[in-house]
Amino acid sequence: MLNWSDSRNFGRTLAALSLFITPLLLLASGLLAPDLGDNTAEEIANIADDKGLYVVSGILFLLAPLLFVPGMMGVIHLMRRRGVTLGQVGAAMIMIGALCTLAFYGWGAVEYVAATEDGLDRAQMAKLFDAAEDSAIGAPIIVGFLGGLVIGSILLAIALWRSGVVPVWSPIALVLSNVINFIGEDKVVAAIGFALLFVALLPVGQKILSIRDDEWDSWQLPDSGGPAPAPAEPPPAPPP
Repeated sequence: MLNWSDSRNFGRTLAALSLFITPLLLLASGLLAPDLGDNTAEEIANIADDKGLYVVSGILFLLAPLLFVPGMMGVIHLMRRRGVTLGQVGAAMIMIGALCTLAFYGWGAVEYVAATEDGLDRAQMAKLFDAAEDSAIGAPIIVGFLGGLVIGSILLAIALWRSGVVPVWSPIALVLSNVINFIGEDKVVAAIGFALLFVALLPVGQKILSIRDDEWDSWQLPDSGGPAPAPAEPPPAPPP
């Protein structure tokens, strides 16, 4: 497991663990999140009724993209070989999309204050949030979020399929998880999407864990998905 005294082991193991844990955090966040209703006024009212669950769900949703960063850095390191550069680009785009979700936590924190602070008019708060959602000022976050996660996941799925480093169902599950999460607003549907994300990333993390520490620095994907080439032998030491 994590070996604090060996940077190769620590970075490799942390990357794999983050690929396992991130989907589980998202799944727990989605299952714990209270039903917020169909409009902003209902959302603010429901937040006030389930303050505890809303806060816990929000914190889990905040931790997930932060933990995803070392996982995607590990994927970038794993996807080293001619012909799979798209995988590195995809993993980098996924990182950008995941980090854009941090803005949603800030949005949720303001909604929490609007729902729970005495002296605030909830009807006026709902109008403010509706106006903010319609404003173009938030477009960069939405573009980064959607473009990073959707396009990045497609590129990474293509590279994983071409590399043969994981079973073919892994990239398929990766694409399906994004499709489900972006077309379904129901809590159960979201849970299915996050479960598929775990299924997709599990073999990727297992592959990272299967690489020896002394191979990690020089690792390159094999051309046919077979065993990785052995690291180059160091040159002999000069005679004394």
